[in-house]
Amino acid sequence: AGFPRYRSRAESEAARIASDARIGEGVRIDQSSSVGSGAVVGQGAVLEASVIWDGGIVAPGAHLRRVIVRSGKTASGILDSVDL
Repeated sequence: AGFPRYRSRAESEAARIASDARIGEGVRIDQSSSVGSGAVVGQGAVLEASVIWDGGIVAPGAHLRRVIVRSGKTASGILDSVDL
């Protein structure tokens, strides 16, 4: 039994962002967002409380808040509370 083992910050980050996701320069991803395998997040994009599925794409400069980007879909511009 014993106490539960909590993830380190690095482990939590790795669990939220797939190791093979392509993350551009200057991207901001908050702690309540996640990025799936093979996903692409373009340069300067901002993710707030958003989920990018495996193979989802976020265009450079996009600002997503509470957005789900499904596999094969692309999010661009400023989006709030959208399921693509």
